[in-house]
Amino acid sequence: ENSLSCALDCANKILVGSTSGGSGAISTMFQVKAIRDVLVRSIAFHASKAATAQVQIFTRAGPYRGYEGNESAWTLIYDEVIVMNDRNIPTKIVAFDRNIFITAGATQSFYIFTPNKLMYASGTTEGALVSSDSAMELYEGLGMISK
Repeated sequence: ENSLSCALDCANKILVGSTSGGSGAISTMFQVKAIRDVLVRSIAFHASKAATAQVQIFTRAGPYRGYEGNESAWTLIYDEVIVMNDRNIPTKIVAFDRNIFITAGATQSFYIFTPNKLMYASGTTEGALVSSDSAMELYEGLGMISK
């Protein structure tokens, strides 16, 4: 399969991490691992409050560890000023600049920035499995206080 021929079983899967928690940061990095070929078309997050603010989403094949401060290692896939929901309602980003196709067994990292803060539940161990389904695994990442 590829991003154009991904079968119907690739579509409309939703993998949920933690819901809005008590911790917040302006940036977060996390990674997913594809159990089978997947096409990532959207990401949702909890903002700290309802507001209009910039959101930038970056991605890279492989882990984020070791690339936190290396801007050239990341590809910008979304950069818009949007209206975000309050912390109890996820804000969904659905129009990336490109499709993110992850082949089975591969790891893909994501980096989200907004000055409106992203809310998350504190984890236990960076890199620990948060949730999974038949298509993908989501791993604990990190929250950062700077871009």
